[in-house]
Amino acid sequence: MPIPDFQTLMKPVLSLYQDGQEHKTVDIVEELADDFGLTDEERNRKFPSGKNKVFKNRVGWAVAYLRKAVLIKRLRKGVSDITERGKEVLGQEPEKIDNNFLLQYSEFAEFLRPNRQREVQPVTQEESSLTPEEQLNKSYEEINSSIKLELLDRILSQTPEFFEELVIKLLQAMGYGDDQSLAKAIGGTGDGGIDGVIHQDKLGLDVVYIQAKRYDKTNSVGRPSLQKFVGSLT
Repeated sequence: MPIPDFQTLMKPVLSLYQDGQEHKTVDIVEELADDFGLTDEERNRKFPSGKNKVFKNRVGWAVAYLRKAVLIKRLRKGVSDITERGKEVLGQEPEKIDNNFLLQYSEFAEFLRPNRQREVQPVTQEESSLTPEEQLNKSYEEINSSIKLELLDRILSQTPEFFEELVIKLLQAMGYGDDQSLAKAIGGTGDGGIDGVIHQDKLGLDVVYIQAKRYDKTNSVGRPSLQKFVGSLT
């Protein structure tokens, strides 16, 4: 099954506190992972950044939001227990607990909408499925993708000579050659031969030969082009 979003986790998290005992967030993560039947891969899956585990992060945000609504209270780092309000909510047996449910409490409304003078607004489906951290990552990915496309369009609009120089500079930035004077563009545009060389050492014993192909975005370098380039080296 897919990893539940953090609002889906709110009611199961609160339910674990109904015994009136202290609970460590780290233990809640493991117990809920068992309850939802998550696989080892799902338990250990990380965000694209590779820094945090998705399920652990979502449980953490569910706990944090329940605290903001004063349904549970923090005793010390990583440890909480249920409040009287939390007990009352469980006694109501709500179908689900999510942001829209928690907005009935002024503490949570002030936390979620601090600049709206406590004007309660329903939470959108998009907001309900993503933690604040996931929303930030999503925005970053969208901006990054947009910049990539814009950069690619600008590169493709430049001259072939510009592209050849760009490829050489890119390879140098990747660690090929440590001296600008040891790299240069050579040959003619579209001749199928060598477009540039990078000398890895000042004696010129270790040389990287370059051919820059500026294809349309939908095309890629195929075997015939590679064979032709190899032929130009012999």
